[in-house]
Amino acid sequence: MATLVLPIRSDFKAYDFQIDLEGIIYTLDFGFNTRAGRWYMSIYDQAKENLYIGDIPILINIPLHDQYIDDTLPPGRFIALDESGQNKEATDETFGSEIKLFYEESE
Repeated sequence: MATLVLPIRSDFKAYDFQIDLEGIIYTLDFGFNTRAGRWYMSIYDQAKENLYIGDIPILINIPLHDQYIDDTLPPGRFIALDESGQNKEATDETFGSEIKLFYEESE
């Protein structure tokens, strides 16, 4: 079981990228909501034609999509961690630098 560090950016407030997670290519879409002061992630198919799950809030130390049971979702676990050790949530400036997003592959 491998753990991947996802290539998160803080220089854009909205962006997406494609990634191979356990043999399937997904499009991960990220956006910062200024009013909420929070990052959100949506998971699409490779072509970004089918939304599998939308607007998952990026919260540290909590698996981001464990509560959803759906065969279209990646089988592993997304989790955001504060590598500064201060247990701060991701901001528009710290997501991707101090706050890293990891993907833990399924067993």
